[in-house]
Amino acid sequence: PLSLASTTRELHSITSEPTFPTGEAPPSPMPKKSNLISSVANFSIQYNLASASIALSFMKQTMKEPAWVEYAMLGMVFAGAMSGMMFMGYLGDLLGRRRAMIVTLGFTVFGSAGSALLSWGTDEMVYAIVCACRFLLGVGVGGKFPLSAVTSAEGASVGENSSSRVGWAFFWQTPGAMAPYLVAMALSQLPVVDWSVSLAFRLLLGLGAIPAMIVLQAELRAEDSQEFQKKRVRNPLQDAVHHAQYWKALVGTGGTWFLYDISYYGTAIFTPQILESIFGDTDSMFAQSWQAVVVTAVGMPSAISAILLLAPKSRGKWYVVGGCKFLDFWGFIFIAVAFGSMAVAYTLDPTGSKWLKFCLFLVVMFSINWGPNIATFVLPTSVFPVEVRSTFAGLSAASAKLGAVAGTFMYKPISTAYGVSTVLWMQVGLSLLGCVVTLLFIDDDTKDKDDAPAGWLTDDIDKRQPLIDSVNATWEEAR
Repeated sequence: PLSLASTTRELHSITSEPTFPTGEAPPSPMPKKSNLISSVANFSIQYNLASASIALSFMKQTMKEPAWVEYAMLGMVFAGAMSGMMFMGYLGDLLGRRRAMIVTLGFTVFGSAGSALLSWGTDEMVYAIVCACRFLLGVGVGGKFPLSAVTSAEGASVGENSSSRVGWAFFWQTPGAMAPYLVAMALSQLPVVDWSVSLAFRLLLGLGAIPAMIVLQAELRAEDSQEFQKKRVRNPLQDAVHHAQYWKALVGTGGTWFLYDISYYGTAIFTPQILESIFGDTDSMFAQSWQAVVVTAVGMPSAISAILLLAPKSRGKWYVVGGCKFLDFWGFIFIAVAFGSMAVAYTLDPTGSKWLKFCLFLVVMFSINWGPNIATFVLPTSVFPVEVRSTFAGLSAASAKLGAVAGTFMYKPISTAYGVSTVLWMQVGLSLLGCVVTLLFIDDDTKDKDDAPAGWLTDDIDKRQPLIDSVNATWEEAR
């Protein structure tokens, strides 16, 4: 049996810096903070990412598009986003969440407004200015990924599940992705002449500054959480270098996000073909926008069902239902099954069975918006300790954008050379690889975030209970 002194010392070592059930915030005398800032920031992220390709479609109606624009525009956004994720994520730990968010919002507002207001001159000059502004916008949008996630997590009140809170903030990326298409549907009713096309693309791009300005105005009056103020360090990068376990955890958070984004962006290979077979003509701007709204809307119930599972619902000795790892693992399984079913359909009948393919396509879109879609965004806020949380959230998000680049650029030549079915089977393999990475590099054990990356599938209150009972028994005997 433990002695009173040794037991008391061990209990004090546990309770002096308490660990909390997965996703729950530590006690704070401050009232619960609104999740509005993070929610609007996530809406802004997807609006600005989606609006660029729609604006290009409008511009091509009356403007001559240089050969370099298609890849340069996308490349500029991705490069800016990756830079913003890493740099602004680090600034979030170095300067504080609020100051870093103000900087990244400044990039977002300037990039959005600049795209609309500064793009004048010859056709090629207009495209060049828009591309340059989209890079700056990418920096701002990328910075909001880690900063909105950690701001949401650290604003949770006592007893509130912070993972669910982050998930609900992320949910607003879906309406944000739909919004520019709804705007495009309205603008597509204008006559196709120079002045209307100019108005349409400038309005689409410029509107992206509005949600960013709303968040900026709120951030100017906000404060960093007490959790961050208490535990921030002078040099977060140096602190990260000295903890090897953080980098192992990054393989899990960044690796799964990387693999997921390859699959997510790979769906663009077969989506136009399936939609055209069901809806017919896809040449008009209105038709393209309407179909995009329908496809995006499929993801909303999927995302909601995943968010509801972020907090573990039940647990046994060898299993847990709910939580980030549960969503990641079973989400990748779901994606693999969905892509595998569609691969079989394409292999057996590449050109026919349009309604079967459409039903399978809806299953794929549901699966792709379920587990990893939510879990990969939430994971870094649950895994990494507060003093380096923003940095590693940014690195994880940047890994995802590498996957997005791979999914965007590698699948088209593969599809051309070997067919869509080959792409689909590759998606199955990558999803199964995501399951392996989840099992190997995402921890099952709940640990103190001050010491190591935390897991979230086992509540360590159960581990402490025998020790607490022993202390109580020893204390009663001493009395």
